[in-house]
Amino acid sequence: MKISKFLILMFLLNLISFFLFGCLQINPNILVSVDKDTLEFRGETQKTIYLTITPINGFKGKVEISLVDTSLFSLNNSTSTTVDISSEKKVPLTIKLADNVQPNDYDLKLKIVTGTIIKYINLKVSVRDNDVNPAQETAKPTFNITSDIDKLTVEQGGSQSFNITITPENNFTGTVNFVLENADGSQASSDISISPTKIDVPDNQQVTFTMVLSISSYATPGTYNLRIKAYDSSNTIEKFVYITLNTGGFDIKLEPENTDFEIAIGSSTETHLVITPNSGFTGTINLELQNATSGQTSNVITMIPSQILIEDTKPVSLLISINVSSTANPGIYYLRISATSGDIRRYIYINVKVQ
Repeated sequence: MKISKFLILMFLLNLISFFLFGCLQINPNILVSVDKDTLEFRGETQKTIYLTITPINGFKGKVEISLVDTSLFSLNNSTSTTVDISSEKKVPLTIKLADNVQPNDYDLKLKIVTGTIIKYINLKVSVRDNDVNPAQETAKPTFNITSDIDKLTVEQGGSQSFNITITPENNFTGTVNFVLENADGSQASSDISISPTKIDVPDNQQVTFTMVLSISSYATPGTYNLRIKAYDSSNTIEKFVYITLNTGGFDIKLEPENTDFEIAIGSSTETHLVITPNSGFTGTINLELQNATSGQTSNVITMIPSQILIEDTKPVSLLISINVSSTANPGIYYLRISATSGDIRRYIYINVKVQ
């Protein structure tokens, strides 16, 4: 039987279409840009720029626009503005000075959010005295800072290093101090720290150094939008680099979420321990039943298994057995299930009534 070339061609075209469109998942997204990213205020109290939002991959929805730091500047006389996007749109944004803004150079950041999509646009703003002739202005010593990264993924209890470059201008010299803040200027979590916190800059010489960001093993998993603030000793110069930090490790819980058990001497009971990896965590987790107060291993009440290997990012439901020794005394034992991997530690506190 002869098969026509037309049917073969149609089969191949359908096969290609399946692999191109059936196997690939293209998520809706947006592209953003501004008509100008440098503003100079000389006697004016407000300036207007235009933000172009371009939907791609069929995006439709609401987009929220805000300034990351609103202590000295406002956006459209508010803290944020929201627009509906179904096709490309130019959005007018009026940036207004607060009454207490002093003549200086400022780094601003536009934040554009829709659902889980977050975009940033950097703006450089110069505020000048109106009665000073630009030709007569004396360039003040200052500096700029840059980083070789803008995103980090660090496990709880871990750290990661990256490079910061300080570029002095107009013969700046002195100490540059660093502090970690949330991207909106509020205090960052005490579970996240940076080192060093100060660097000396020789006269007009660029300095590149290694900064280390460390995370406590008790930090809450999730995404942190942060900024590193750099300022001089007189606190008249402020510069920023912005970093998105993903921190994880794993979370644990019992299922069902029962923390009270009654077990006869010499017997055992079973429950499920659900382990949920965060931020790409994989590796071996050690499990142990401990005294809730001292953290010492329990001798008369034990738990198996004592270890599990997490090989991908999917939650794992592990069947565990809590065993009471035949030598245990009747009473209530206050214990904790300990799950550790390196410096990452997770605990679930349980009460076991032995009878």
